[in-house]
Amino acid sequence: MNRLSDCTERRAELLRRKPVLSDLIHQLSIRSCALSTKTINVEIAALRKIIGQTDWREGRLEWPEGVIVRPWMSTPDSAERDRLNELAFRSYREIMDDGAALLATDIETATRTGHNHGQEELTELLTGKRSDNRSRSDQKAQRFLNERDLTALEMELSVHDPVESLNSLRGHKASLEGTLRLFVNVMWFTGMRPAEVWNCMLMVPRIDLAWTPEMVRLVTTDPARAICEDMMMQVEQASTHTGDTLGIAARNAMNRSNAPSVLMIRSAKTTNQNEELRSEYRFQMLKRIPSRQLNLIALATQCRKLRLDEKRKDSIRASMNKILKSIGRHEQRLEDLNLNLYAFRHSFATRAKLAYPPHEAAALTGHTSRNTLYVYGERNLRSASGKGGKPHFNQDWLPTPDPVFAEMIRRSWHGEARPAPAPRPAA
Repeated sequence: MNRLSDCTERRAELLRRKPVLSDLIHQLSIRSCALSTKTINVEIAALRKIIGQTDWREGRLEWPEGVIVRPWMSTPDSAERDRLNELAFRSYREIMDDGAALLATDIETATRTGHNHGQEELTELLTGKRSDNRSRSDQKAQRFLNERDLTALEMELSVHDPVESLNSLRGHKASLEGTLRLFVNVMWFTGMRPAEVWNCMLMVPRIDLAWTPEMVRLVTTDPARAICEDMMMQVEQASTHTGDTLGIAARNAMNRSNAPSVLMIRSAKTTNQNEELRSEYRFQMLKRIPSRQLNLIALATQCRKLRLDEKRKDSIRASMNKILKSIGRHEQRLEDLNLNLYAFRHSFATRAKLAYPPHEAAALTGHTSRNTLYVYGERNLRSASGKGGKPHFNQDWLPTPDPVFAEMIRRSWHGEARPAPAPRPAA
């Protein structure tokens, strides 16, 4: 009970409000998102027993011996006391079923009120899985991962085949190192969130069209419209037509048309987005992309065909983070980085902000809020630069942002009128 009260107070502090009695039940609900059903059942039973031993005397709620009574626990009004009883004595399943919605609302509230923790860290803090309110390493200000860091990690994972690993995810004994190898590379190349890698698509120029300069220009100036006008096809279709591997099929389609392929990313997070700019998809153009990057991105687009449920994806993500931390502990170059998947997205954001104007970097990362873009990657870009403001690391290849979306962001940030939105591909 005392641990539950502590968690309840920390949650209220994160949400910048005072706790109330019914928060004890809500805390159990959101804890069910992070802890086992068996553990939550024990906690619900224990709380019900304690509630049954409370006594209402002269406007005060008397708690049984051993309970550390906080001010908000001792002087609730009668309505709040009744609310506690109503919520606590529902079925166990009803209490736990409330958890996901409550947690999603809490994360959105905490983010909106200025907390810079990542979603995974906020989940741990709100559920009470972690007991302190300090950031592990402030995920949105992690140290930049450069090509040498990525190479060191690649060496650790080089014996694991991403294709075999993805195929193993369909069974009960998955080998995740190859999947991790794929995710860290693709996230470093494109800045996708882990959840977005599962659902992305690679659109290539149609191989059955006679391409004109005007058609190429449309792809490069408005990729969403080019897709809507059926000028692009999924890389799997091109591969089926030609018999080539996905990467080679994409390369041949680009060479034949002189138009870039387009990475179509289903946005996994819209809670921080500017309402006027909220979009289900964002687009990255893969101009002059090296073959290795193209092959890996093409392979990553096959993750969506596994059709894994969200719980399974979350479990895989957590396991991949554990593997990263294990590698970091014995690889000297990586030991001080507190590695997790989001570190690769943050490093992409740093590179994008150094290579592009802010509104174009925002179009690449999916951050339509200027404040959110600012806290991603290295916040002080001078610290990522050498003398004269030039980067002290190689930029390597970066995708090109969608010009239409980037311009919409720029106009929104400067308070300018926006043109009518272009058509966007259907889900």
